[in-house]
Amino acid sequence: MTETELRELTAGFVPWNQWVRPVAESKVALVATAGVYLKHGLQEPYDEGRPGGDPSFREFPVVVRYEDLAVSGTLPAPALEDLNLVFPLERLRAMAESRAIDAVAPFAYSFSRTIADPLPLLVRFGPSVAYRIRRMGADVALICASGEAGRLTAALVARLIELAGVPTVVLDGEAEPLRRLGVPRGVAIRQPAGPGDAEGQQRLLRAALEAAWDLHEPGVVEV
Repeated sequence: MTETELRELTAGFVPWNQWVRPVAESKVALVATAGVYLKHGLQEPYDEGRPGGDPSFREFPVVVRYEDLAVSGTLPAPALEDLNLVFPLERLRAMAESRAIDAVAPFAYSFSRTIADPLPLLVRFGPSVAYRIRRMGADVALICASGEAGRLTAALVARLIELAGVPTVVLDGEAEPLRRLGVPRGVAIRQPAGPGDAEGQQRLLRAALEAAWDLHEPGVVEV
């Protein structure tokens, strides 16, 4: 799937839900497109050889330990050193403890990065995640895009979650691609924190959520 195909698929329609609760009062659900799964045989890796890409998702309890996580495919070296750069569940838990947010949703989710055929994602797997996030009572879903291919998946998943009635924030490193994709609510972090910089990562996540909360129509901001 290309950006052009995505624009044709969505026909310019951008679903939108106003994010009502302030960040410090919000329950945040996490979704990633980094290909994360539980190792030790608890979950199957994503099928990298599947024609059209693997559209399935993996579900993680909020208390999952990072030493129990693995990724399918490749990630940039910083993300391999610190998975919080693409799957910041530990950082969100710390933010809930410090009251920067109200809570983290009980379960987090990951998709694979490369999904060339979006139909199974749109029909089955994406709506399932959107439904689960709504049932958990999340005030907002933070969707962390991983790479160019993961960005396309993040844009589709964000639309599905918005259609389910939950506001979304797509987090990425570049603003213009998010604008071209027409994400409902996007934030580009211009200078990400480095691996192991927990304080810096939390500070940027909070700034991103605050910037997104200020949006009152579809758009992309930079922090």
